[in-house]
Amino acid sequence: PPAPRTPDPAGGTFVWQVWAVGAWLFGVAIFGALLLVHIAKLRRWHREQRERKTIPPWFHELLVRTAARIGLDRLPAIVFSKDAVTPAVYGVFRPVLLLPEGYTSSLSPEEAEHVLLHELAHIKRGDLWLHGLALFLQVVYWFNPLLLPVTRQLKHVRELCCDLTIANLLREKTMKYRQTLLDTARALLTESLEPGMGLLG
Repeated sequence: PPAPRTPDPAGGTFVWQVWAVGAWLFGVAIFGALLLVHIAKLRRWHREQRERKTIPPWFHELLVRTAARIGLDRLPAIVFSKDAVTPAVYGVFRPVLLLPEGYTSSLSPEEAEHVLLHELAHIKRGDLWLHGLALFLQVVYWFNPLLLPVTRQLKHVRELCCDLTIANLLREKTMKYRQTLLDTARALLTESLEPGMGLLG
């Protein structure tokens, strides 16, 4: 007769580990797919902008001067979208400056320079790389409830460091820069953010 089988004491643990890994992979797949959907939406905005070519010449000239002032070698592409509420930058390897549609028509040259200084400072400081790393960690460690408040705090720190960088550059003109930031931030209190904005710096 066949010898009796000895129960494997680790069998239950192994099954639990398989289910845990499966649940983790399922979460990574879901959050990774959402991230890819948002990236595809941003790429569509960029493609539509290239087809329209509606960047005002004066704004492009100001972009070139501001980038030289802050020491940025590579200019970001500019995209206007009706779904954007406030200026933002995105893209790790090919940075893009996203602006609300018709935004430049409501800005004075000084305010436009302040907006560009702030967004280009994010690129110059490498904030987009840090933001990309935070998004990657949110996908991989989606189950960790502490990750969301930590990434939010990192975002606040990045904004403070960016403003300090610009303040050191503007010096006595910093107060006007702060006023521009306040005027821009009011849009966040009156408008709802498009869901894809979590990708943006």
